[in-house]
Amino acid sequence: MCVARNSLALAAAAAISFRRAFHSFRAALLTLASLVQADKKRKKKPAAKVKKGAKEKGAKVKDDDKLRPARPSKALSGFNFFFKAESKRMKETGEKLTYGSFGPHMGAKWAGMGAAERAPFMDEAKKDSERYR
Repeated sequence: MCVARNSLALAAAAAISFRRAFHSFRAALLTLASLVQADKKRKKKPAAKVKKGAKEKGAKVKDDDKLRPARPSKALSGFNFFFKAESKRMKETGEKLTYGSFGPHMGAKWAGMGAAERAPFMDEAKKDSERYR
């Protein structure tokens, strides 16, 4: 008889403990759900502005378009012109270099060139800087 009472008392205590744990877990879930819902409301962004006459195409206006009107690209240096010409030549001849060794190879080649060899590229750079101004 005593054992039965103790078992009933333990079962009742376990049920109460379980109920409390369940309700606190449920409250935590409801709090989390309300936080997620509030976060969703906060993150809504206004629709992107569309250029006039571009609604059919779906083109969007970027903020940079307003701040920076169309302007010429920056003037290239002599090394840039050398780099373009040399990489084109390497593609045509079929020379293969890994991605990591391509830049250092070009830099070493440029550094090893004399003023006479660099002159055509420097002339192009001078013309390009005139265009930029």
